[in-house]
Amino acid sequence: MVHGLEGRGGSELRDEGEFDALAHGVNRRLPCLPHFCGKGFDRIGARAYTDGMKVNLTPELQAKLDRLAAQQGRDSESLVHEAVERLVGYDEWFIRQVEKGLAQIDRGEVLEHEEVAARMEKRIAQKQRRA
Repeated sequence: MVHGLEGRGGSELRDEGEFDALAHGVNRRLPCLPHFCGKGFDRIGARAYTDGMKVNLTPELQAKLDRLAAQQGRDSESLVHEAVERLVGYDEWFIRQVEKGLAQIDRGEVLEHEEVAARMEKRIAQKQRRA
């Protein structure tokens, strides 16, 4: 079940960048995923997310993180911060690519299965000739 849809109760989108996570047991506003923002969600005044975040790791994962941090001469917090930045950056890129693909479909810029197969066979044959 996706919380935040109009008329469903529970979590509500407060503006295009925040998601009220009280229904999920979290007492703060979280950033909204871009593909949900502005798509029929309730909108009320915005609040900035400024609190820190507590992340619970298993002892095994914490030990791996600590070893990696020690190997790199860094603190664990900076490694976690970097990992989250990479994850968020990748997700933003991936969503943009999906949106581009959907726009291409809307414009009719698609290939039939047979055309894709023919192009792949041609590329495979070219690479085999070079080898």
